[in-house]
Amino acid sequence: MAKPIRIKNIAAGILAAMTILTAAWVVIDKRKHSIIVNEKIDEIELDSGARIQKKVEMSGPNFPPKKLLLYADKTKRLLTVYGYDKNDKPAEITSYPFTGFSGKLGPKQKEGDLQIPEGIYDITALNPQSKFHLSIRIEYPNAFDKRMAAKENRTNLGGDIYIHGGSATIGCIPLGNDNIEELFYLVKATGLRNTDIVITPKNLAGIDLDSQTYPIAWQKQLYKNIQTFTRENLPNLSN
Repeated sequence: MAKPIRIKNIAAGILAAMTILTAAWVVIDKRKHSIIVNEKIDEIELDSGARIQKKVEMSGPNFPPKKLLLYADKTKRLLTVYGYDKNDKPAEITSYPFTGFSGKLGPKQKEGDLQIPEGIYDITALNPQSKFHLSIRIEYPNAFDKRMAAKENRTNLGGDIYIHGGSATIGCIPLGNDNIEELFYLVKATGLRNTDIVITPKNLAGIDLDSQTYPIAWQKQLYKNIQTFTRENLPNLSN
C-alpha cells in the first residue's frame, strides 16, 4: 500500500521549486541588464567614451585606471574624478560641477530630508534606463549610516541615491547628460568593485576637527572617517 503524501513534503517541494525559479529569474535579469548596459556603452563610445579615454590618458594612468575615487565636495558643488595607476598613485582625471543641489551641509538621516549623504561609499550599479538619462548608484545607507541609525532608533533612512544626468535632484548628485555619459563609461570600464565615492561637506584634510562643534552626536566621527580616508587616498589634496 502506498504511503500517504505528507502536506509538508508537498510544501517543501513547492518552496524548493519557487527558489530555483526565483534564482533563474535573477540570472536572466542580470544578463538582460548587462546586455542593456553594454548597448548603452556602444552607443556613447565614439563621443563620450573617446573624450573620457583621452582625459584619463592625459592625466597619467593607462585606460582604464586600476581604480577610481570620486570625490564630491558639497561646498564647492563639484565632483572630482581620481584615477589610480598600477602603483596606486592617484591622478586627477577631470571634475564635474553639480548641475543641481538639495538640502544643506550635513549627513543624510532619513527619507525625505532632501540631504545628499556624506561618507565613504561603494558604487553598486549602473542604470542605463534612468529617467535622468544615465545614473550610477551610491551605496547609501552604508554600514556606518545603519549603525548610527540603530543607536538612535531611526528607521526609514531613505535610499536610491545616484549620480545622474539632468539637473533635478532630491538628495542625488546631478552632473548633466554629457558628463554622466563620460563617468558612466569610465566606471563601466574600471569596474564597480574598483570604484568608491567620498561625499564630504568640504575639504576636511587640513581641518582640526576637535575644535569644531557638531549638531549631530556622531558627526565628528563621520568627519574623522572622511578625513582619514582622504589623507590616505588623496595625500596631495590641497585645502
